[in-house]
Amino acid sequence: MDKKALRRKLLRGSLAAPVVLTVSSASAAAVSSFSRCLRSADADVPYRFFSEDTDHWFRQRVPVSMLNAQGRDQGYYFLDQVRNVYVSVNPPYNELTFGQLMPQGWQVSSQSSRWALVWFDKSTSTQYSRITLQRPRGASATTMSCYGSFRKA
Repeated sequence: MDKKALRRKLLRGSLAAPVVLTVSSASAAAVSSFSRCLRSADADVPYRFFSEDTDHWFRQRVPVSMLNAQGRDQGYYFLDQVRNVYVSVNPPYNELTFGQLMPQGWQVSSQSSRWALVWFDKSTSTQYSRITLQRPRGASATTMSCYGSFRKA
């Protein structure tokens, strides 16, 4: 038998064999891609937790309060939902010793808002349920492009 005939026979035989392909769903690929993105985001830590403008980090708008003590404004503070204390919106993010129950002489004089980082669980890719300055264990911040690639799937 000549070589051309052998090649044709081999080609016909390979086409006749059943082929099983495993194709993962787009959502599964997106979740694994987002998980990889979250794990690698630790090297690129954001400079600030609060921002007045949007940037490339995934953030959520949060209310902040101008606190007034004894007739003098003390600055804008965020009521941390996990620790239940007011935290300054400016680095080094000093904490006050109280939360919603303010001591005598303290009051909210005005309201505003800031953009705060949102934490995501690195193992499950789920968003942490509360906005908190303290980074939850096993969580990471993510960029908008990383989150956007996850949401499009």
